[in-house]
Amino acid sequence: MAERRRGELRRDRSYSSGSRQRSESLSESGIGTLDLDLYRRKTDVISQKLDEPSSGLGKLHFRLRYDFDKSDFVIHLIEAHDLPPGDKEGFNDPYVEVRLYKETDSKLRRSSIQRKTLFPVFNDVFKFPITYEELQEKTLHFYVYDFDKFSREDVTGVVKIDMGKVDVSSELEVWSDIQKHKRVHEGAGEILFSLSYLPSADRLTIVIMKGKDLKPAETHQGYGV
Repeated sequence: MAERRRGELRRDRSYSSGSRQRSESLSESGIGTLDLDLYRRKTDVISQKLDEPSSGLGKLHFRLRYDFDKSDFVIHLIEAHDLPPGDKEGFNDPYVEVRLYKETDSKLRRSSIQRKTLFPVFNDVFKFPITYEELQEKTLHFYVYDFDKFSREDVTGVVKIDMGKVDVSSELEVWSDIQKHKRVHEGAGEILFSLSYLPSADRLTIVIMKGKDLKPAETHQGYGV
């Protein structure tokens, strides 16, 4: 079987909810039998996988649809599975930022933070006011973060959906591999420090707590001080 190209979407069909009811008799009306399967709304289900070996960053589960009545693109962020552990206890405090590129507005769309879990359930809904035609030119990004109270959070991974390649005129359910986010670091890195001032001694105390993404200084040793 030929290998799928990176980001290829596999499409299946499934019923959105409920058990399948074959028919309902309308004996009193004399009309006959109504086949409810002909009228039941169906949901597309796609699975987005990467050809490269699994990065071990887990999967993201969400639903997409376009609301033609209100001209809104609606995203239902459901859950994530098998996230990588982010602390010494083997847990994570994940949350997700949802963005549509190019940006449609300045509003921050961020999920709730789920504490101490690698299988978070978000159940958050986000809306983007945009025309259906404009939506086809956008790329949907889900950035998965591990919350850190004392420093800038690292991006665990990202899911990208080319909106020109999917049909959201009816509800679309997606399971996608989370891929590694190639972050471009700017500057010389980051440091976390604390400041305290003692008025009686007229003394300012600075404590350097940790550094991250520090770049080597241009010295013959190749390291900063």
